[in-house]
Amino acid sequence: MSHFLHLGPARCATTWQARVYSDHPSLFVPLSKDTEFFSHQFSRGEAWYRQQFSAAKANQLQGELCHRYFWHPEAPARAQTFNPQFKIIVTLRDPFERVMSAYQYDRTLYLHSSVSLTQYLKLPVSRATNAYVENIKRWQNYFESKNILVTIYEDISIDKNKWLQKIWSHLDIPFHWKEEWHQPLWSARIARNETLAHFAFSVSQLLRKQGFFRFVGLTKSQSWVEKILFQDKVLPMQFTKDDWGQSLRIIQKIYDDWETEYGHLPSGWRRPDERT
Repeated sequence: MSHFLHLGPARCATTWQARVYSDHPSLFVPLSKDTEFFSHQFSRGEAWYRQQFSAAKANQLQGELCHRYFWHPEAPARAQTFNPQFKIIVTLRDPFERVMSAYQYDRTLYLHSSVSLTQYLKLPVSRATNAYVENIKRWQNYFESKNILVTIYEDISIDKNKWLQKIWSHLDIPFHWKEEWHQPLWSARIARNETLAHFAFSVSQLLRKQGFFRFVGLTKSQSWVEKILFQDKVLPMQFTKDDWGQSLRIIQKIYDDWETEYGHLPSGWRRPDERT
């Protein structure tokens, strides 16, 4: 039986969080960190899903961290049917910071360098991911409020211990900490060869669709893979005035929707027009 689901957009420290969860003796997370069962792998059936957690010990809570669950329209209903007592954890990042990080990161993985920021924001997956309020409300329609914990990415950098206390308390497990958790993982990089990096990403997605999650997870965890594909540099980004203006208007709406629903923005979030 799977016990918890960690949702949230990409570029919200999900890989770091997966390492933290995996290192907790009371928790078990698949090597791939997610199975995508409640989104793109649902047709494989519950027996297949349960098999992904077969290595868990009897005293461990089982769970996964999946970006697509956050925005997939059918994921909440499917998850609720499977386990109505799922503990749901959501991590959200300042929309502007997350979009810029995701755009830079995705350019190293699959985006052609000619895709503008505005075009990127209009992609279906980007639009779905950025619908913070809509996605949270969809999950709230299927799970009790006590089962859903919404956390803020910026709080991780301020005080990791305090942030983790909220997570462990929500899961009702003992506090656990390792000093190596101070180190972040998978920052955006420049591909050594764009064609090779895009090919590697396409192959990994194909393998995941075929159910080879463990193999993909094991391969990604190897430091030599990252060294082969990426340089230790970030991609330079330049924008036309029109592209930048259109993009900021799209991003601004994420803040507007949040403030309309909740009354104020989380600490650490800054609207685009407040930045210098």
